[in-house]
Amino acid sequence: MVHSHFQHPNRDYQEFLGVVFHVTRDFKQVEQAYRRAAFNVIAHNRDDHVKNHAFLATSTGEWSLSPAFDLTFSIGVNGQHNMTVAGSGLPGTKELLALAASAGLGGKRAREILREVSTSMRLWPTFASKAGVSKASRERVAAALKG
Repeated sequence: MVHSHFQHPNRDYQEFLGVVFHVTRDFKQVEQAYRRAAFNVIAHNRDDHVKNHAFLATSTGEWSLSPAFDLTFSIGVNGQHNMTVAGSGLPGTKELLALAASAGLGGKRAREILREVSTSMRLWPTFASKAGVSKASRERVAAALKG
């Protein structure tokens, strides 16, 4: 859709959020896309290339984001995200808030989303243990999530 090669980091989430609005014409979908960007940053899913985002169409021609997929802990190439956030391959809260502002998402709502995602990530050890993730993997991911 944006003529991007998924193996070359060359897209920013700002562009992605713009595409989401252009395709869906639904700001709730943009908010969902922002939540996914926040998740990818907070959860260290740095293999977040454009091929990991898709759309679904209804029989009446309405478009929406597909369910999220290929969400996994990844250190990324040189420790950086494949998709940048506000131009940064190593984004944090500052860049996520800048992304929200560029998409027209208010700072209060953006902070709520960041808080929700961060809160869910603190439950990682419990979820991972219940899912049978090895202790070594749980500890490795938990250490990255704290950092």
